[in-house]
Amino acid sequence: MIHSLIVVCDFCIWFCVLLSASYVIFFALASRWRRHRLSETAVSCGDTETVADERASCHETDHQVADFLILIPAYAEDNVICQTVENLLQLQYPRHHYHIAVISDHQQPTTDHWLAAHVDTLHTPQFQHSSKAKALQYAIRHNTFKAQYAVVLDADNVVEPCFLSQLCGICSHLSGKTVVQCHRQAKNHQTPVALLDAISEEINNAVFRSGHNAVGLPAALIGSGMCFPYRWFAEHVQLLETAGEDKELELLLLEQNYHILFAEHIAVYDEKVSSSKVFHKQRSRWITAQFQCLFSGMRELPRSIGNRNVGLIDKTVQQLLIPRSLLLLLCLAGCMGATVYSLAASIKWWALSVLLGVSLWLVVPSKYKTRRLFQALLSFPALCYGMILGLLKIDRHNKEFTHTSHGAS
Repeated sequence: MIHSLIVVCDFCIWFCVLLSASYVIFFALASRWRRHRLSETAVSCGDTETVADERASCHETDHQVADFLILIPAYAEDNVICQTVENLLQLQYPRHHYHIAVISDHQQPTTDHWLAAHVDTLHTPQFQHSSKAKALQYAIRHNTFKAQYAVVLDADNVVEPCFLSQLCGICSHLSGKTVVQCHRQAKNHQTPVALLDAISEEINNAVFRSGHNAVGLPAALIGSGMCFPYRWFAEHVQLLETAGEDKELELLLLEQNYHILFAEHIAVYDEKVSSSKVFHKQRSRWITAQFQCLFSGMRELPRSIGNRNVGLIDKTVQQLLIPRSLLLLLCLAGCMGATVYSLAASIKWWALSVLLGVSLWLVVPSKYKTRRLFQALLSFPALCYGMILGLLKIDRHNKEFTHTSHGAS
């Protein structure tokens, strides 16, 4: 009796893990297929001939150049915001065709004084309960720049000089119902936590963005490096209510059958968290936003099925997945537990674990496959333990903003 119960429980747990793992494996492999297909035509800032063509297409005549409003919410980001603005002032794009607006919230007077002298517009709201959504809403309500596109960056983001030229080249060929998500990458990975965070970001890019585009589905938004048609953004940003503003925007886009294009060749460099404490705090916020998005999506699921809105159905399924770090931990625990109990029962665990591990390894960029990675993996169990504790403390009704602090670069 006990043996049968253990076998049933083992299979049920394995099947639940299988569902989440299959989703990740499928889109990871789809991402590899897409990268192979695009390897000869991919654009990068190092591809000088292609980039030169893009710049020429955006500089030939004045009316062909798109106007961009760059929005940078900055909550207590005194350590990094000035570097970000200096970086944007060096873009190789007609200066009068892009407008830098910083929403400075709870920053030092010296920082605001410097920003006022360098950006086009400095907003200085003092929200009692701050959030990125409130900052974006404030900026849009007070904006006077006639933009065609709104670009959202984080206060720690750094881009290549050809950033807007590449966006201009893409936007000029897109339909009106398309949003662009740029390729957010790590600009630091000195500590084990930062390295694992950087790798996690690249796996997310492969599974939830590149892999989805490979099979015709919309990519996932990531919170920064996003480019929206300005009119749509100005109207819908006012509807945001939670700290997961990117997930809210994504649902609004999918409900209206917008496509989200992952521009893999347009880099946006982002500072990764360097300590486990900040990592746990950040992941707890993300998981809370995932639960809020799940409940919103579930309410729309019957209508999505009726309207055959595959993108929105996929997004709802995505929120049901086991967080990837915990998925790996469950696979490892399943392998060990089943091997101790029954070698025959462990085969399915080992097969799934190997397939998942190989799939994820294939999408990790080569630059991260070093000895440091294996050293960093020693901190992985502790990070997973912190995530489990975070899951137990989730309040899906909590809409308060949790700030992720950044140090000086």
